[in-house]
Amino acid sequence: MVIVKDDEIVVFLDLYIETAKIGRVKIKLFDDLSPSCCENFRQFCTGEYTFEGMPIGYKDTVFFGRTHQYLHGGDFVCGDGTGAFSIHGDTFAPTDVNDDALVSHMEPGLLSMVNHGPAGAETPTLGCQFVLTGRPAGHLDGLGYLAIGRIVEGLQFVERACTATDVTVRVGQCGQM
Repeated sequence: MVIVKDDEIVVFLDLYIETAKIGRVKIKLFDDLSPSCCENFRQFCTGEYTFEGMPIGYKDTVFFGRTHQYLHGGDFVCGDGTGAFSIHGDTFAPTDVNDDALVSHMEPGLLSMVNHGPAGAETPTLGCQFVLTGRPAGHLDGLGYLAIGRIVEGLQFVERACTATDVTVRVGQCGQM
């Protein structure tokens, strides 16, 4: 079990398979690793970011990609993995990444932002898309994905959703604890 301190940021995603809620996933954000990335994800969880007067974010979005290792979601722009948006513009290259705090995807239970730029670039190009790892996914390290959080509760729901076939997996409610 991961200990969460009072001053740490914890967000949640309620996962659904079809219309049935399977559970709540709580994620501690690594705001010491990249404050700009964590704030981007946090605001899309809470829905406090608005675009043209409307709140936007992860509520009621689908995981359009699933493997036995991870769930791929967060594309509230197009819903299919082609959309990108951030609180910093369409995409952004974080300039505040603490290289000494980087976390490898060789362990399960991570929240990682998807790189929209070229793999192997010195700085990733990030937007709204993310993955939740249910199993180790070390190949994501070489693709420029940036782990920005750890699942502190509900990993079993991610694992279950990763193995669900021929069903829709989505985020229902989401927010900050």
